Amino acid sequence: MTEVQSKGGQKTLLTILAILVLVLAASTIVLGYKYYTLSSYYKELSQNVLSLNGLLLSYTSLEQAFSRTLNEEAVNEVSSTVNSVTGGSTSFWPSIEKIYNYITSDVKYANDVDMPYISSYNHINIDGFDYIISFETSTVRNYVQTPKLTLEIKQGDCEDQAILAYAMIKYYMKHVVGTEYSLYIASIEFSDGSEHVAVFLPVRGGNVCIIDPAGSYLTKEYGEIATKPAQQELQTYSNYWSSSHGSMKSLTLYDVSVIDGSYKVVAEGDLSQIMAFLSKS
Repeated sequence: MTEVQSKGGQKTLLTILAILVLVLAASTIVLGYKYYTLSSYYKELSQNVLSLNGLLLSYTSLEQAFSRTLNEEAVNEVSSTVNSVTGGSTSFWPSIEKIYNYITSDVKYANDVDMPYISSYNHINIDGFDYIISFETSTVRNYVQTPKLTLEIKQGDCEDQAILAYAMIKYYMKHVVGTEYSLYIASIEFSDGSEHVAVFLPVRGGNVCIIDPAGSYLTKEYGEIATKPAQQELQTYSNYWSSSHGSMKSLTLYDVSVIDGSYKVVAEGDLSQIMAFLSKS
């Protein structure tokens, strides 16, 4: 009788152990699923934060804004304005001057609004993925407009007016003249810490024409648009700004594709280095 009870007790114990094993296994599966679910959620959340940061930068950073403001669709939006301003004329330099005059007369200068951006974030790496665990935001007074928006609201700062000029001139080159010449967006930093954006049109032989509607500056000779030796004209342009912003500390020249807004930096440096680069064009 005692032996039979002992065997029964062993069976009961084995049954309990089996149940515990099953419970632990089920718990492990549930915890694994919960971990996978939470991991997927936080991974998606981290990716969304980075996507948001990229979107905000496309509105607040000049370089990041090129793909949004100077792609083919955005540039084609200026077609009717270009055709109206130039009358479809293939006389190149008079048409460029008409584009400049149109922007200076129809688009007034306006300061940007404050825009938020992600200034910093912290992350932790788990299984090779960087999970964002916190981030901080700040604001910057900069909003880069599309050419279409600048035409519609008829105002914008130096970046907006330079992008509009670049888009209109590029459209004119491609669709009216039929030849796309080199054209650069010039980002300028002055010694007083301020920044400015204009358009440089290099010409074979080391000449350049500076087109700066926001700064009310156009390379001219005897009252009409002209090109001048790069060294001479850049010095004149630098002197033009010196009383209000000091000397030109650095310049960056961007060659932006009006197909997809991709860009390459063709030259950067101080005034003498940019003079040397353009003089070799």
